[in-house]
Amino acid sequence: MGNEASQKTWFALFRNGKQVSKAHASRAAALVEAYERGAVIKWGVDLPGDRPGQALDEGYEIRITNGKSNAN
Repeated sequence: MGNEASQKTWFALFRNGKQVSKAHASRAAALVEAYERGAVIKWGVDLPGDRPGQALDEGYEIRITNGKSNAN
C-alpha cells in the first residue's frame, strides 16, 4: 500500500505568496476559509479575467500546497 496522503491534492489560501490558511482537501473548502477570513470580495458572479463564481481580494489566491498547515 502506498502513502495515499502524500498523493492527495491539497489547497490553501495564499497572500502575497505566503500560505495563510491550513491545507484543505478541496478547493471549495479553501474558498470557504477565504470567505470566512474576508478575502473573498465577490461570490457567485463572473468578472472578466476571474475564475467563474469567485474573486479574491488583491494579493490572495487559492493554490495547491503540500498538505501541511503552514499558516501563522
